[in-house]
Amino acid sequence: MLNLDLNSPMMREAMDSLGLLDEDLNYKKTADDFKPKKGEPCVLDKIITMRFSHYKDRCVETINKVLEKRRTIKERQRNMSLRLQH
Repeated sequence: MLNLDLNSPMMREAMDSLGLLDEDLNYKKTADDFKPKKGEPCVLDKIITMRFSHYKDRCVETINKVLEKRRTIKERQRNMSLRLQH
């Protein structure tokens, strides 16, 4: 499991610029969460696996977007700092 410091200034800026909230990066679901609840129609295991896989893919995609945005913010700040030193 990846632990992100959602309160760091650069992470906050990245999340804000992407319109994300803390709960958008709170990934705690398991495959069991995609199984039908009592009284719901039966679902094939293959479909449960597909839904969970899609969920995980979306999680990775969102995390990668935030980390990429954070990287660009860090690079921008680094470049600004270098310009100020000269």
